[in-house]
Amino acid sequence: MKKNFYGIIITSVFLFLVSGLKSQSAEFMMQGWYWDYPKTVQGANWADTLRLKAAEIGDAGFTFLWLPPLSRTASGGLSNGYDPKDLFDYGISEQGATGFGTENDVGNLISALNTNSIKAVADMVYNHRNGGSVQDNPGLKNYIVNFYTNLKADEGANPFPYDRMRVVLPLGGGSGNGAGDYYFKFRSRSQHSKFYNWVYKIYMSTDKVGWQGLPDIYEAEPNGGGDCNQVCNEVYLGRNILGNIDSDACGIDEFKLTLTVDDFNAGGDAIYIYFDGRNSGYSDLYIHGIWSVPRNANIVNDLYYQTYTDFSWAPSKRGKMDWSYFKPNTDRETYLAGDWDNMYFYYDYDQFQNKTRDTLFAWTRWNWSNIGIRGFRLDAVKHFSPEFVGDLLDNLYENGMSPTMVVGEWYSTNVDELAGWVNSVYYHMNEATKEAIKPRIFDFSLREALRRACDDNNYDVRNVFNAGIVDQNKLYGSNVVTFVNNHDFRDQSGFASLIQNDAILAYAYILTNNQIGLPTVFYPDYFGYPSDAETGYQSYHPTNKGSLKNQINKLMSIHNQYIYGANSRIYLNNFTGGRPNSLGGNNNSALVYQIKGTTGNRDIVVAINFSDSQIGFSQEIDGVAMGTQFEDLTGNAIYKTPEVENANGINNSIWISLPARSYAVYRVGSWGLWNAQRSYAGFNVKGNSVSRTFWDEGTGNIQGYDFGTFIGSDIFQLTSYDIKTWKKSGADVTGGNLFYTIYPKGQRPQSPVFISKTLNWMEDIGGQATGDQKWGFSGQSINLLNGLTSGEYTIEFYAQMDGTNPNKSEYDSNNGLNYKAYFRYNYVRSFADGNWSSSAIWLDQIIPDSSVVSAEINHNINLTEDISVNDLLLFGGSLTVAPAKSLTVFGTSSSALDEAALLLQSNEFGTASLLHNTSGLNATVQRYIPAADWDEPGDGWHFVASPVIGQPIDGVWTPTGQGNDYDFYQWNETNVTWLNQKENANQIVEFETGRGYFAAYQQLSTKAFAGPLQVTAVTVNLTKTGAGGYYGWNLLGNPFTTALDWSHSSWERNVEIGGIAKIWSNGAYIDIDESEPVIPSANGFFVFTNADDTELTIPAGARIHSNQNWYKLAGNRVLLTARHESSDMVQRTVIKENPNATDGFDLKFDSRFMAGYAPMFYSMADDEKLSTNTLPKLNHQTAIPLQFIANKDATYEIELVETFYEKEAILIDLKLNLEHKFSVNPVYSFSASPYDDPERFILYFGSLGIENQYDNESVWAWYSDDQLFLITDGTWHLVNVFDIQGRSLLTKAIMGESFVALPFRFAPGLYVLQLSSGHMVKPVKLLVR
Repeated sequence: MKKNFYGIIITSVFLFLVSGLKSQSAEFMMQGWYWDYPKTVQGANWADTLRLKAAEIGDAGFTFLWLPPLSRTASGGLSNGYDPKDLFDYGISEQGATGFGTENDVGNLISALNTNSIKAVADMVYNHRNGGSVQDNPGLKNYIVNFYTNLKADEGANPFPYDRMRVVLPLGGGSGNGAGDYYFKFRSRSQHSKFYNWVYKIYMSTDKVGWQGLPDIYEAEPNGGGDCNQVCNEVYLGRNILGNIDSDACGIDEFKLTLTVDDFNAGGDAIYIYFDGRNSGYSDLYIHGIWSVPRNANIVNDLYYQTYTDFSWAPSKRGKMDWSYFKPNTDRETYLAGDWDNMYFYYDYDQFQNKTRDTLFAWTRWNWSNIGIRGFRLDAVKHFSPEFVGDLLDNLYENGMSPTMVVGEWYSTNVDELAGWVNSVYYHMNEATKEAIKPRIFDFSLREALRRACDDNNYDVRNVFNAGIVDQNKLYGSNVVTFVNNHDFRDQSGFASLIQNDAILAYAYILTNNQIGLPTVFYPDYFGYPSDAETGYQSYHPTNKGSLKNQINKLMSIHNQYIYGANSRIYLNNFTGGRPNSLGGNNNSALVYQIKGTTGNRDIVVAINFSDSQIGFSQEIDGVAMGTQFEDLTGNAIYKTPEVENANGINNSIWISLPARSYAVYRVGSWGLWNAQRSYAGFNVKGNSVSRTFWDEGTGNIQGYDFGTFIGSDIFQLTSYDIKTWKKSGADVTGGNLFYTIYPKGQRPQSPVFISKTLNWMEDIGGQATGDQKWGFSGQSINLLNGLTSGEYTIEFYAQMDGTNPNKSEYDSNNGLNYKAYFRYNYVRSFADGNWSSSAIWLDQIIPDSSVVSAEINHNINLTEDISVNDLLLFGGSLTVAPAKSLTVFGTSSSALDEAALLLQSNEFGTASLLHNTSGLNATVQRYIPAADWDEPGDGWHFVASPVIGQPIDGVWTPTGQGNDYDFYQWNETNVTWLNQKENANQIVEFETGRGYFAAYQQLSTKAFAGPLQVTAVTVNLTKTGAGGYYGWNLLGNPFTTALDWSHSSWERNVEIGGIAKIWSNGAYIDIDESEPVIPSANGFFVFTNADDTELTIPAGARIHSNQNWYKLAGNRVLLTARHESSDMVQRTVIKENPNATDGFDLKFDSRFMAGYAPMFYSMADDEKLSTNTLPKLNHQTAIPLQFIANKDATYEIELVETFYEKEAILIDLKLNLEHKFSVNPVYSFSASPYDDPERFILYFGSLGIENQYDNESVWAWYSDDQLFLITDGTWHLVNVFDIQGRSLLTKAIMGESFVALPFRFAPGLYVLQLSSGHMVKPVKLLVR
């Protein structure tokens, strides 16, 4: 926490330098937050933000993560935690998230940190607390009324901050105080002259009277009242009273307050009195007396003094406190002055109270044991006793807790104060604790020097060498934490500002100088500062908000590999004790120092250039032999591999050259890669050896090379690779790897997964003495096509060589861009215009026609055969699919062009079919539609549906002009009527996907749909708003560029949806079922539902290729058609067999008849007119009534088009009493009138080729049009008809007739026919409807 420098300075009376134990690895801390980090109330979750970055932070090498204060605060969700309220509430579920997150979020974060070997450091506020409930505070009353005398004020005691208190005078109830006049006497408690004329503000209220919104009341002198023989001022509840502390001998300001019974609650209330200093500091203004007129007494002793220090209610049920835990109290005298006791922030803990210490110790242990905290940052240690900290660390150690990070924040650059705090803490620690726990201090002095080095061009940066606590020999590095920026630097400039320019230079210093303290990295320096539009942005942030992550990571890596364990340092260009160089006057803008290692470590030289110009100079170094080569580990140096030499008048020196505002880290030893003739690779390409250069004084011919197209079992292998290296001054190359990755061209992953191939030593080039070597492999057969799917690919290479002294990796990576070549696998690109089947139009002369081969179109291609491909990619040109031809795309279809580039043609022979699965593909789909004969009703009508999304009904769909008439209708099931598109009120302006329409055009035309193709299933709502007639019939549309298979298993028709659909053809409806299942592309079809508001999904899985225009015929049924002898309009009726069907109407298997323009022709079952009638079994006993209604008086034909039944099909004409055998003639001609009885025909079956040979057990009878019809075996029979009461109604003998019609009128009912022949009697039931 930030605090100014005034106050008592602790003198370092005891310097306790402890040599710390060496850690097992270098330690680094990140401050994992900043002042304006996004809070939960802003929609963020910082705990989760850190959790998600834990792996990245751990991989970088950070061992500590400093978290913000975690306790719930008094000021709410935007607080950073420095006003803790409920110490043990880290976001408990009952209270919700803190600004940082929930308790679970904190737990998840700690788990992630543990997983990544990071210790969580809690920011602990031991100085103060805030947000309690109001309570009487006897300690405060004693301090104000009794303790704070003129003498105490003279000795430096401070008044209590009265913005953290209130004074209460009880009213009503049993208080004895009620309505009347009260004279309040205010004065300075000490009457010390330092408070004379200080301004103040007083405000009074009750539970009933609050702020009145009226102007402030200014005191009018003289107002000393009766004690001063003066008048007083009158004041009122709910208004501010503004005055000055008097400097005269009386010193009293008296205010008269008149209370009425309406001003307070008689049952119990109070006058609440609040103080404010206005523009002055805290004075010792207090209430010297209160004269109560009602009681005729001074009632000042009735007053209660209250503070907001009651924490007994804490929802966490822990950390309960009251006023006695804080200053002042009745147990210990305090002056509320100095760094320890001055109430800088909220309510100051009294850490000398055992109960206060116990509570704070318990809170600390709870952080360790319950939360998983493993380090502590102690806020504002300047403001409480180091004895408390020493005892705290003893308490932790005694309870088995030894945090490796305990760091205090003392906001000062005075190194004596900073070191003095550490030594004072040590003084109060037990010996065993000192061995286990090392207290540390933030080095504000070094940080200020680094800030000035970065931001002040007139500053001699060599002051940095002598600024830090360690370099002033005050502490060891194990007791110091270095840093560059933190959350408390929020000024625009100066000491309390963030480093504004090139903070990385400061980080280069603390991250490479391992002996001056443990380095800390500030979160936004590492990850970047928020942009101007982001939550957390502040104007005091540096102008350059970019991330320093990569540079910091490299510096930390260098530290771990080369600097960790070093035990001495030489500041080579320091004011005193430095070594010669040729930098001259520029020494004041550079830091150069040498890190000396222990045995086995090699020397490091660090140079940092703070100037705005490039520098180059010779710098003498210590103890490294002439000719030794150094190497820059950062890559920043202009000359990267200097040797120890005598140059520029400087002996035993190396040449250091740095860009402006940059740094370099040099290490003894050097190795690298050749420049000329560096690296090569060999490949097997379809059995041919191909060699490619990677690097030879520049990028080789591998870059951008096209290896060609590979199909199926073609060979593409990596067979060899070699790379050349050099080494000097004890460096060694130890091996390496070639890395390659393959990915779709133009789609490089954000983090590609590379395959590695070990590079082995192959030879010493020119002998061992040269240090030149070749590494690599040969004779390999690495299959580069393994696991690839169809596509165009990039193969990307780089090589990494590893070595020691220095430990590093060198990369053959085309200057970081890597080497990239290309090839195609099962992927063919067009080469020229032409027909798809011509190899000449395809690159590498490969015709794509396979479910695993993809095609890329860049030219104008015509497809005139059926083709299958994996992916189809339209990048240029066009693709035209001929009528009745099909294209199947098993993978992805994509087009960078408009809908005109993909054309599906249509003519009288069929329409092109495209089966694919990619949404958003644009195309033009033609639909050939023959002309209609306007003079012939029903001629030329078609059901149409759109295979594209959002097709408007305009243009070619609504032609205008002479001879261009059209009709276009939409079916409305609710009104069982057709809605005319020409009627504007009907609002038929766009094809609805999945719906069909009824259209006819005067002119033959090929129309076009254009737009994105529908490829996913379409769900439509089906309605049935009435009973009978055409209610329940819904006109749907095939929304695809293929036909649909109505019998496909992907249709999920519920029991209420009919199992047979209908399409329109030649003036009549055609039934669609499993034997004739095809619904053509862009065609409408009727579906029946027996329930209102149900859904049917048109499945994409039912798509098939079919070259039929409108419908297709199939077998496995009996199909009869009826038509006018001179018309093409045909009405069909179908008889089928299915053992799951019944003799009655089956919604699943039967289809109700729908009338068209052809004559009406249908069968009957359960009083239903059926166009498809499915029976459980067909046999020679089956007789099927057929009804016929003529359009006009004319000659008609009934034709048996298909039959699967082996028996003779015989049609009985009931009107003419004739039977017609279809085996003799498949067509039966007859005359009919619209007025004829519809029940005219019977269809039954006999044995083919055998005249009237019936089973003598068989007989069929039915009644129609006042006639009794019988079919028998053709022998003699006696016919008797009885009603159900047994009365004989008819007796008739028949001889030699297999088909008999007997005139007879029956009333509706059930009858029994009895046919006698010799000794046999056959009863038959007869039902007359």
